Parts: sequence; structure tokens; C-alpha cells
Amino acid sequence: MIENNCKYSDDKSSFIQISYWDKWTIIRLSDDGIGMSDAEKEKIFTLFYRGEQEQHTEGHGIGMALAQKIIALHQGSIAVHSKQGEGTTFIIELPHI
Repeated sequence: MIENNCKYSDDKSSFIQISYWDKWTIIRLSDDGIGMSDAEKEKIFTLFYRGEQEQHTEGHGIGMALAQKIIALHQGSIAVHSKQGEGTTFIIELPHI
């Protein structure tokens, strides 16, 4: 996921924030990149899906689906907040073990 943040960010930078709340670890991965449309956000975790703007970038559309599956196997969740042209933030919540 960090590689994706860098890949789709204009200046190749990512911001990572880790915090703890109650019995959860919360990880936020943000970039100032190309962002996503609402339609793309609905499909981002679909296996082999590649966004319209990503066709020129190397990849197979596996990473986000795999990340979601791994997070779910750990009883966690992942959400995406994005606006086209303004960047993307992924929020991962994992229970403490």
C-alpha cells in the first residue's frame, strides 16, 4: 500500500500516521496524488481492478484486494477517502491482540 501511495503521488511522498484508540490500532496512509472518483472508490478493492488513470502505470490490480483480504483475516477494516486531484487516504483499523 505504501508503494501505491508513492506510485500515484505527484511528488512520490506518503504520509503515515499510526494511533491507538481503545482496543484498536489505526493506520492512516495519505498522499497528495491524483485521487479517485467516487466510481473508482467503489471498485478499488475489486480483484484485478485498475483505475482509469492507472492504465499507464505498472501494476496488475491485485494489491488493494489482497490488502483488504489480509486485513479482514485479522478482524480489521479498511476504508478509502479520496477526491480526484486532491489525494487519497486509506484508514486501516486493526484490533489489538
